[in-house]
Amino acid sequence: MSENVNEIQEKALEETDTYFNLEKVFSISSIANILSWVFLVFAILIFIPFLIQIISIPNLSFQLIGSIFSEIVINLTLSVLLLFFFVFLRAISEGLLVLLEIEENTRAE
Repeated sequence: MSENVNEIQEKALEETDTYFNLEKVFSISSIANILSWVFLVFAILIFIPFLIQIISIPNLSFQLIGSIFSEIVINLTLSVLLLFFFVFLRAISEGLLVLLEIEENTRAE
């Protein structure tokens, strides 16, 4: 994938008659990609200790679950939200590259 991005970047920089700055678009795509992985790591760092804590409770009863219900909801909500950010930022990163590829193909014709 990085070879393809580098080829696109080199070809696009040769053509200077675009309405946008290609370097900025590539940097936005790269930043979105890096941030998406950071969000995924945070989601894992929140969810795994929570899961270990729930599994390590010896006698899991409904009364105990009721007392830690707010903690369960907060941790699951935060993990799902971070996973959503991961998917959203990955879509932005890949979407920008696809749009640049489409723009390059339309100029080639």
